[in-house]
Amino acid sequence: MLLLDSFWITELGDLGGLGIGKNFGKIVRSKGWINDPIGQSEKIWREGGCKAAPNGSVMRTSVLAIPYFWDEEKVKENSKKIGSTTHADPRCQASVNVIVLILAKLLQGREDIEEIIKESIYDSEKMLNEEYKKEFIEYTNAKTLEEIKLNESIGYTFKPVGCAILSLREAFKMKEKGIDKTIIFEELIERIAYEGGDADTNGAVVGAVLGTYLKGICMPNDWLDLDNKKWLEERLNRLLHLYQLEPFHFK
Repeated sequence: MLLLDSFWITELGDLGGLGIGKNFGKIVRSKGWINDPIGQSEKIWREGGCKAAPNGSVMRTSVLAIPYFWDEEKVKENSKKIGSTTHADPRCQASVNVIVLILAKLLQGREDIEEIIKESIYDSEKMLNEEYKKEFIEYTNAKTLEEIKLNESIGYTFKPVGCAILSLREAFKMKEKGIDKTIIFEELIERIAYEGGDADTNGAVVGAVLGTYLKGICMPNDWLDLDNKKWLEERLNRLLHLYQLEPFHFK
């Protein structure tokens, strides 16, 4: 259990590594992971028949689009390294890659959403064989949430990716109609949650993409009534300080 200490938030009274998936837990608890996380992650993936492609890496890597967002090659390099420490499958790596590229391009101030999505998909599909590439294209071009089937194989890595890209496209349409960004964010996140499945992971990836696209505070006020505001505010401001940006304060 000591290997999981770094995943606990002890300041908030965490009891342990709660909510960790079976695959993730097996890898981070394995002997040798601390010294060689990427190698150990790949070893366990291969021992399992190269089949495991859960969503744990794409869920936690959105923040990697922020450092060096202006340098997409650097963003991709960092994201592959961090994602691979727990998820060696190419499908997981493609999932991380497409999301961080979309986020980096949005942070650069680019506005053509379809061009951003198209470029990011094209770059990421090159990581996959023909079978997985076909599936990846289907998920990233889904027209409805029903097509993504969130209640089936709920922990699969392509599902939050499909949700995020579909939601970004929907957000663009809603914004063009003049709908307030808070309404856009709330409605699209709730659509994901109401579909069930791995709703927290899907919401985390969708939230990262929508928040970056819509900019500023786009969550409803009652969603910001958090138990640990000060703790979260402190950590956000550490990041903002690195970029010499004004500190953020919850209302």
